[in-house]
Amino acid sequence: MLSEARRWVAVACVVPCLACGAPDPIPNEAARLPAPPPRSGSAPSASASAPSPVSTEPAPRTKPPLPPAPPGVDEGDFSILASLCAVSIWSGAGKPMVGCRSTPPFDGPAEAPDGSLLEAKDFSEVCFLEEIYRGSFSGPGKDQAILGLAACGDERANDITPGNVVLAENGPDGWRVVAVDRSVNVRGCKQSKRADRTLLVCSDGFGAYGDGSLSFRFTLDFSKPEGSRFHVFSKIYESAASSCMLGNGILEERGATFVDTKEERFEDLDGDGDEDLLLTVERGHVGPSAALVKRADAWCAKQPAGEPGILRPNVLAGKPKRFALRFSGEAETLVPAPATAKLLDAWGGDAPEFWWNAVK
Repeated sequence: MLSEARRWVAVACVVPCLACGAPDPIPNEAARLPAPPPRSGSAPSASASAPSPVSTEPAPRTKPPLPPAPPGVDEGDFSILASLCAVSIWSGAGKPMVGCRSTPPFDGPAEAPDGSLLEAKDFSEVCFLEEIYRGSFSGPGKDQAILGLAACGDERANDITPGNVVLAENGPDGWRVVAVDRSVNVRGCKQSKRADRTLLVCSDGFGAYGDGSLSFRFTLDFSKPEGSRFHVFSKIYESAASSCMLGNGILEERGATFVDTKEERFEDLDGDGDEDLLLTVERGHVGPSAALVKRADAWCAKQPAGEPGILRPNVLAGKPKRFALRFSGEAETLVPAPATAKLLDAWGGDAPEFWWNAVK
């Protein structure tokens, strides 16, 4: 989903389960013993001459009762989480945070729900539950939930390591994992109506101090197989704030771009049952030049002595213009309307190629 470049940039911006089979069947001791002799005057029966077969199939696993939700944690969300995995809690952030003790799909012998809520010794031990969304995501008429879980354990390289997404479904035997999508964050997503189900529409981004940032919007469609659910339909580059102490030479190469999203609205504009997306954004841009560097240097010269002088791109980009962006709703994703696609492509021309191609 994200290119290797995204992972490199993400690091720059910071300032196994073992598959276990069923146990070997316990030897049938009764099969080794001779049948007792028949009583005098009676004919041996089939059941007396041979032992009854003993099933070696493992007994169905009984689900343990769910632990109670800790104070301050939503009871409904916690019951779904605790039905899927062995859960832990960490209270070091001043408020209780719950999550799974391992990464999905929780099919290892120590990963399934065990009825307990363990206190974690370190936050990195917990795949925290960051978001949960309820709907019918993979098809019509389903009771499902999408859970966004932070990375943890050996998978957690740093504070911005992408998490994992779980699709769970409620059925006669309770909640179970039906799909997993890895290395995806689903923070602050919106649920968009489709004719027969729900589509998750999300935004994310990354950047590097003094260099720039890329924000993007994507859909996550669980009616598709793993590897084809993630679709980016919009990208916008913005210049980074810079410090006068580090100089302003980058402006001669990059210029200054400022973007602010004012409104986001879902509406079925064409009556096809699939919601469309309308965005109102304000954008200011000034191209790269030596004159721009001089303007920035002049601004820095006016800052109080000893202050770092943080120069934000809106100071240089001038009065922003307002734009209405429209994305047409389709069954599986959102697609920029022709005028919007043309505008976004033009904006992409103002972005450094490295940033623009960091996510596909």
